[in-house]
Amino acid sequence: MRLGARLLGAALVLSYVGGIAAWLVARTLLADSRWWGLALANTFAIYLYLPLLPLGWIAWRVGWRGIAATLLIPLLACAWMFGGLLLPTPPPAIAGPTFTLMTFNIHAGYNHPDNVIRLIQEVQPDIVMLQEVGGWQFAELQSALRPLYPYQAPPKGYASGLMCVFSRYPILSAEWPPLRHVWRGAQHVVVEIEGQPVHLLNLHLTSSSGVEYLRHARWYLQQTYAQRELEARSVSAYLASLEGPVIVAGDLNTTAQTTAYRILADGLDNAFAAAGWGAGHTYPAQPQRWMGWPTPARIVRIDHILYSHHLVALHAAVGSTRGGSDHLPVIAQLAFR
Repeated sequence: MRLGARLLGAALVLSYVGGIAAWLVARTLLADSRWWGLALANTFAIYLYLPLLPLGWIAWRVGWRGIAATLLIPLLACAWMFGGLLLPTPPPAIAGPTFTLMTFNIHAGYNHPDNVIRLIQEVQPDIVMLQEVGGWQFAELQSALRPLYPYQAPPKGYASGLMCVFSRYPILSAEWPPLRHVWRGAQHVVVEIEGQPVHLLNLHLTSSSGVEYLRHARWYLQQTYAQRELEARSVSAYLASLEGPVIVAGDLNTTAQTTAYRILADGLDNAFAAAGWGAGHTYPAQPQRWMGWPTPARIVRIDHILYSHHLVALHAAVGSTRGGSDHLPVIAQLAFR
């Protein structure tokens, strides 16, 4: 390789490493809501590491060991953030009963309940937590699923965008706590599993999906990321008041590297990160068009099942597209420690 080409290759590698290092520092010191560019970088963090392979080849061709060594910075950062999703997880020790839980955003009025019913009957989890449930959809779900799930916590009203819970276990209580800043609300249901009360918090945080329709996209992104951070703080404060096992599940509209997620998941574990394999992306379920451009399916993982230290995840997976929604369901098998 000629000297000019080697210098160009070295410049590409060092520019990339410098950019990753700057991003790692920024995400440590700043919240997503401070700058829309940081928010997007955190949301799509997994894709920031795609240049590692071609740049690794370039560094090898350049032949300067010091240049190649700098790639250890992004390589180690990638392993720290996402390496666990590609490694086998040893089975954890459990002491109590096991149960399965599914969370699923069914896409409000755009999805026929029959699709959701078929999927739930196929998977047959013990607990189902749904988001974007219209009143007419819940009426059909309630009737069809009652033989499997005699205990049901309905939506608060009959508008789209609300949540409900279906359970094989007795429901001890169901309420909609007045959480500040959480504009869609949160459904708090307590179920009794083998004599143990378990808190379920059904969530649907603010979305940024309207950005493609707005002229002031950067302002909109910062506002919606800031709103999710406020929601996460409010929910986190509420969780601190609960005693015993807690599960937070739903369409959080945020990936695991964002500020809002880190606030909300503080002190909780992620079922897919603990017991799943692969990227586990849940949105969009099917290829779409964004601002006129075709986009592939399964770009990000924004649907999550989080749980407290009282529980452990034995298995987690992303469900099929047969549910008919623009999201994919997440299913986890959990157990008491």
